Amino acid sequence: MSALLANLQGKKYAVLGLGRTGMSAARALKKAKVDVTVWDNHEEQRAAAQRAKLELCAFEEDVDFKGIAALVLSPGIPHNFPRPHPVVERALKLEIPVISDIELLRQLDPDTPLIGITGTNGKSTTTALVGHIMAQHRDTQIGGNIGVPVMDLKRPKKDGLLVFELSSYQLELTPSLRPQVSVLLNITPDHLDRHGDIDGYIAAKKRIFDSRPHDEMPLAVICIDDDNTAKIADEIRASETWTVITVAAMSERKADITVEDGILKDARAEIEIDLNKNKRMGGVHNHQNAAAAYAALHYGFDLSSKDFEKAYNKFEGLRHRQYLVRNINGVPYVNDSKATNAQASERALVSLRNIYWIVGGQPKDGGLEGLEQYSERIRHAFLIGEAAEDFAIWMERNNIDFEISHTVDIAVAQAHQMAQQRRGAPGGAGAVLFSPACASFDQYKSFEHRGDHFEELVLKCEDDL
Repeated sequence: MSALLANLQGKKYAVLGLGRTGMSAARALKKAKVDVTVWDNHEEQRAAAQRAKLELCAFEEDVDFKGIAALVLSPGIPHNFPRPHPVVERALKLEIPVISDIELLRQLDPDTPLIGITGTNGKSTTTALVGHIMAQHRDTQIGGNIGVPVMDLKRPKKDGLLVFELSSYQLELTPSLRPQVSVLLNITPDHLDRHGDIDGYIAAKKRIFDSRPHDEMPLAVICIDDDNTAKIADEIRASETWTVITVAAMSERKADITVEDGILKDARAEIEIDLNKNKRMGGVHNHQNAAAAYAALHYGFDLSSKDFEKAYNKFEGLRHRQYLVRNINGVPYVNDSKATNAQASERALVSLRNIYWIVGGQPKDGGLEGLEQYSERIRHAFLIGEAAEDFAIWMERNNIDFEISHTVDIAVAQAHQMAQQRRGAPGGAGAVLFSPACASFDQYKSFEHRGDHFEELVLKCEDDL
């Protein structure tokens, strides 16, 4: 990456926000001897920047922004709604481009083939699956909103490939994306505090189709299981600038590729693949992810169905996404910490029965709305975090037994004891499911931090209750 960044020598960049992506971009620019100044409102992050010998500059003060080629913005900082960050406002008034780290990379390297994957839910699993499969055939680098920040990636070899998970925030700041394959999985309400309303959120997701490689007809893989994505598929097909492959795995909509009872059917090629063989990828949501991955690779890169199936069956899934931590006396303990909204938790609830559900955290708009239909699947709920009191009202309304546990350690202890004592209950042993349907920031640094804690507690559970 340093060789590419050397082309920026003589220019000056500013980096606002020094989390993983911001620090990655700043370090990469400095290593390539590009002039870069940085800032973060948090003292801890500024201290880390000083240790990295980065030049700090309080952008919010009346400092000279002239000569700045671009402001590289971390994804967590508002640039639009509810109002732009003051530093972003200053940059825009001076007509300084405000970009993501991914935009910086694509400006420098627009030619390496890219698969971009977005959606409200499932994009991390789909990105990891696509990367896992393609890594067996060519040099493949995975990044973006998953794993390694893009400025820390190695540049792929000549025939290499980039696979990026893309959030709505990143898409809004990456006009030069130009993917050879764009995958849109689903759209349900999320991040409305940053996009204003569902229309703003949809507009951000649609930006994955805004740029395309020059003189190419790129591939758009669109899952049409929800109304929002079905409408987008019609719009993109009507534009006649993309080849569109539709996927339906969670509905009965007609599509090019469908999944029914775990059997993937490709109507275009008369191909069938039994997705049920991979036990780690159970549930219709994972079958949607798999079908989208198949479409992207088969029609975007000519991967054979046999090669796809062979690699797919070896994919072990991702931690924090319906990840089986342990099975104790026939009771599975499932870490679904990545479920930060009701729609994500729905995917776990529909996949299990007789559930001891650990749920709660920092609530999002809508709470548990839409999950009422799964109440009979829940044997008992254990409520944690800021959402506990409000979720208790929802549980009472839906006749679900519950405890207000407050914290994960208490909830795990209670759920473990109850699940083990009721193994012989009618309907089977059941499952302990940690699927919070909430953000993690009331008690944890991230959903990964939260999921790691759950797994640590489960691994300490006694198996002889």
